[in-house]
Amino acid sequence: MYKNLLHTLAIIILFTSCQTKQLRSGINVKDSAVVNKADDTNNLSTFDTTIFLSGISSSKYIGIDLNDSVAKNVLYNHFRLKGLLTSDNLPNIAKLTKKDKANLSVEFTSIFKTNLNNNKYSDAVITYWLTPPYAIGHCWQPHKAIITDSDTGYQITNEEFIPDNYAVDSILTVNGQVTIFGYDYDCGNNKTLKNFKVRLSK
Repeated sequence: MYKNLLHTLAIIILFTSCQTKQLRSGINVKDSAVVNKADDTNNLSTFDTTIFLSGISSSKYIGIDLNDSVAKNVLYNHFRLKGLLTSDNLPNIAKLTKKDKANLSVEFTSIFKTNLNNNKYSDAVITYWLTPPYAIGHCWQPHKAIITDSDTGYQITNEEFIPDNYAVDSILTVNGQVTIFGYDYDCGNNKTLKNFKVRLSK
């Protein structure tokens, strides 16, 4: 009896730890993808590169400037057109069909505003979960995409322009160049591998 009780408690503790969520530098860390970045990262090497983006151009957009609400709506509309589920229309877990379970669900997490097409409207790197519905207990890490204004409104461009194991700390304009600062995180081993500095160019 005591052995069964201990076994049950161990399962509960393991299950609970796999559902841990933390908030770090504007990124929700979902499930077991718990970021525990080393206190001293100055000794880590830095991956320094430039990423060339496509689909970034000046626009004649006139409207609301980019904010969390606009970014979330644009992201969800973008993925609904692809047939994916979104966190705001996810069926109750008990009512998920076989097709729903085989699909992916999108959940907006954060926005890092910047200016990529040199006008008065903000652009951004946004992060979002892309997982099976109600997924838990895996090393899920946020996916990234660019959102920018166009003649017809804000749109998602450059999906997966950076690997999902690259966690974004901040985006700054350095010497006129939009630059992402962050780190390469090995979720399976709960370890930061290196820092990174990525300039965005169009």
